[in-house]
Amino acid sequence: LFRSGLLPSCPPEIPGYEVFDYYEAARHVGGDFFGYVPLSDGRLAVVLADVSGKGVSAALLMAALSADVRYCLASERDVAQAVARINESFLRGGWDDRFATLMVAVLDPTSHRVTICNAGHLPPLLRDASGRVLQAGAGLGGLPLGIDSDGRYRSSDVDLAPGETLVMFTDGVSEAMNAEQHCYGLQQVETVLAATSGGAAMIGRGILADVDRHVAGEPRSDDVCLVCLSRLAS
Repeated sequence: LFRSGLLPSCPPEIPGYEVFDYYEAARHVGGDFFGYVPLSDGRLAVVLADVSGKGVSAALLMAALSADVRYCLASERDVAQAVARINESFLRGGWDDRFATLMVAVLDPTSHRVTICNAGHLPPLLRDASGRVLQAGAGLGGLPLGIDSDGRYRSSDVDLAPGETLVMFTDGVSEAMNAEQHCYGLQQVETVLAATSGGAAMIGRGILADVDRHVAGEPRSDDVCLVCLSRLAS
C-alpha cells in the first residue's frame, strides 16, 4: 500500500539522462522514502529520506514528510532554504523523539548542474567516465530533520559531464549485514561503483547484486533504497 501510494512506480524520463531506482522494505511497510519532484524551469528534484524507526509509525511519518518535501521544494527555489522549511515543519509535527535524514539533489537538465543539500544523510557518490569515484557535496552534512529548530543547511553544485553517474542511497545499502554481522560498508559501494561501467541501470544493478552477494540470504535489517542518475555519453 505505502509502496504503491507514496513511492514512484517508475523512474522519470529525462532527455539525455538515464534514471534507475530500487526500493525494498525490511518489513511490510518501511521508513525509507524516495521521490521525484518536478520543479519550475524543467528542473527535477530527486529526494531520499530515512525516517527513524520501523513499521507503521515510521511509514506514517514518511507520508507526512513526503507531503512537506513536495510542498517546500515547489514553493522555495533555494534548495537549502527549502530544506530548512522542511525541518521547521517536521519539528512542528510533534513526532516526539523521531528524526529523519534527508538528501535532495535538484537536476537542471539544461545546464547539466545538480544542486545538492544534505540533512544528515549519506553523501551521494559521483562516478566519472574514467571510473573515478568522489563524494559529491562532501562536508555539507547538516543536522538530520527534527533535531534543531535553528538548523542551518547549505547547498553545493555539481556539474554532470557526459558519462558521469550520481548514486544516492540509504544506509540499508552500506549497512547490510551478512551472517557474521559484518557491514557491507561505504568503501565497498565505492569499489563496486568504480569497477562498474555503463549507465544508471547497469551501475545500480551491479551494486545491488554485490550487496546480495555479501548478505548471502540473511534477512534484511533495514530498508534498501538506491537511485542512480546518469548523464548519457554524447
